[in-house]
Amino acid sequence: MKIDLLGDFSHYAQMTSSAQQFYKEAAACREEASRSLNAVDREGWAKLARE
Repeated sequence: MKIDLLGDFSHYAQMTSSAQQFYKEAAACREEASRSLNAVDREGWAKLARE
C-alpha cells in the first residue's frame, strides 16, 4: 500500500486556506453589516456572513 503523504498534506493545506478565506470574508461581511445604516442592507450583509 502506497501512501502519498505530500498529497494528503497538500489537500489539508488547501482546505485550511479555504476555511481561513471563508472566515475572513464572513468577518468582512459582519463589518459591513455593523456600518450599514439601512436595516435591509444590514440584514443582507449579516445573511452573507452567516452563509
